[in-house]
Amino acid sequence: MHSSFHRRTRRTLATIAFAALLAGIPALPSSALGGNDAGRAIVDAPDGNGYAIISATGGQYNYGSSRFSGSLAGTHLNAPIVAAVAIPGAGDAKWYVAADGGVFTEGSGGQFFGSMAGRPLNAPMTAILASPTGKGYLLVAADGGTFAFGDYPFPGSLGGLRLNAPVVDAARDSDPRHVWLVASDGGVFALGTTPFFGSMGGRPLNAPMTAILASPTGKGYLLAARDGGTFAFGDFPFPGSLAGLRLNAPVVDAALAGHGTGVWLLGEDGGIFALSAPFYGNALSEANPPHPTYPAPVPGNGGLVNVSCPAGGAITVAAQIAANLKDLLTAAKTAGYSLCGSGWRSAQRQIELRKQNCGSSYEAIWVWPSSRCNPATAIPGTSMHEKGLAVDFTSATTAGFNWLKANAPGFGLYLLISGTEPWHFSTNGR
Repeated sequence: MHSSFHRRTRRTLATIAFAALLAGIPALPSSALGGNDAGRAIVDAPDGNGYAIISATGGQYNYGSSRFSGSLAGTHLNAPIVAAVAIPGAGDAKWYVAADGGVFTEGSGGQFFGSMAGRPLNAPMTAILASPTGKGYLLVAADGGTFAFGDYPFPGSLGGLRLNAPVVDAARDSDPRHVWLVASDGGVFALGTTPFFGSMGGRPLNAPMTAILASPTGKGYLLAARDGGTFAFGDFPFPGSLAGLRLNAPVVDAALAGHGTGVWLLGEDGGIFALSAPFYGNALSEANPPHPTYPAPVPGNGGLVNVSCPAGGAITVAAQIAANLKDLLTAAKTAGYSLCGSGWRSAQRQIELRKQNCGSSYEAIWVWPSSRCNPATAIPGTSMHEKGLAVDFTSATTAGFNWLKANAPGFGLYLLISGTEPWHFSTNGR
């Protein structure tokens, strides 16, 4: 550990793209991330042309070329998510780490190598670093303790040392053994043989530090404070700063923009500040977004019709299939099966079912494929039920469902193509 500190004072003009409005998705009433679902981490896309915002509940919001890789939103967590990192060689897959040391793998291609969940910790976790191979990771705690999993080599640790302030973030260069830790007071700790380029430790700060980024060359780093102030050391070029500007929420994380030295800063409210970097959008309205507007599915010619069931009740469907459905119910009754069910449903009802069967997060309602829900439920605006062209039959035994599978096609209704829902029939098998 190096004990000498110096302040780099070089500050050059830089293009600062400050964006406070949503970009790339429809404008929505402001309802920023915050509280239990505050913004926590920003992860750059594999090609550098976008980023993902990760919230404390594990929600994921993607912009630019970043692709959705999964979400923990709606899942019970024992502790909030505090950091995330891209998994090298696994596309858009990511690792999340929670304050209690739990590790979560989101996206195909990523592997789980263990965690500290359920183990006694002296301090909460604050950072996670990925091995260059994608076959391991390093967890970092607020007391400077480090925990290596998979093929990540142990780089050293500050655990057991008395620190003036807690560690808030970590960074590495191309050698995973070269790890820098930054404390909230601006102190930088270079573990093992890692080169030291200076710090803000012992200097007056307007706001605590919150992030550290390594230079692509491994010969410098950038510190970012909660007020958006930035401090460049070594060969990291000064990207600009938000210091002196009034922010609606503190900066909580930072990411390199692409493969250069532009920087994205993440606000706790989901706001993104692009310093010498392109802006792709932010999550200012993702905490409680209204549903996107889409053309309401319109039943076919003749509107909706109620078809009476033999034993009482009725099924509401589009008029164009009403006659066939009536004949099907009559034929089933003759064969010994008294059927009824539900047909048309409103867009609002489809949203309610997605919340019930998939989860209440934005992604769960509007992004996840139907197969991720239990039972499978179409994204609002795409369901055949909303068109009145599908029926979920009830009051049927297994024999009754088998009879439907064999006979319903003769009446223009087909079992769901996947075959996973023996009660769902529609005009196109979807």
